[in-house]
Amino acid sequence: MVTDFLLASQFIIWIGLILIICALYALSRQVAVLSKRVPSVGALAVNNRIVSQAEAPGFEKVSIEGNIVVVGGTRGRDQLLFFLDIGCPICRSLVQTVKKVAYEESADLVFVSDGESVGQHLEFCRRSNLMPCDYLISEEVGQAYGVGKVPYAALIGPNGNIITFGIVNSREHIESLFQAREDGVDSLQEYFRKQ
Repeated sequence: MVTDFLLASQFIIWIGLILIICALYALSRQVAVLSKRVPSVGALAVNNRIVSQAEAPGFEKVSIEGNIVVVGGTRGRDQLLFFLDIGCPICRSLVQTVKKVAYEESADLVFVSDGESVGQHLEFCRRSNLMPCDYLISEEVGQAYGVGKVPYAALIGPNGNIITFGIVNSREHIESLFQAREDGVDSLQEYFRKQ
């Protein structure tokens, strides 16, 4: 009688395990289908100062290393402006990602920040392994590009026109700027509206 009970309980456990495995498989298939149907939104393009395809505000500023950095204007390749606050944990976590994406996309990268002392910015650059880099401390550039929240990025084409811009909180958002360029749209939100 005890052995019959043990055999029955083992049989029920195995049936339950097989049902759980089948349910997990079905659930994973549904998640895969859902992820294909719901595309990523990309960088959130919010701004009332600049518009895509317009000429980018141009500046000639001195970086914290003493080099002249030209923002905007015609050049041989894209220019990615990354606006950050050294006190922002998301900004700090994205610095190396932005460097890597800009390198992979062959874009000139300019970091733009304001506030704090030059010494604090230099220390931030050293801790973040940014040296050498084009790093500007300029409230004027941020205002000209209508930056309200950071981290924020703007992609400028070789012709000096703004390709796209937006709030960037992840690698996916940064890559979406370059994807919008390749798709020929102002932002990925516009692309999805057209679909």
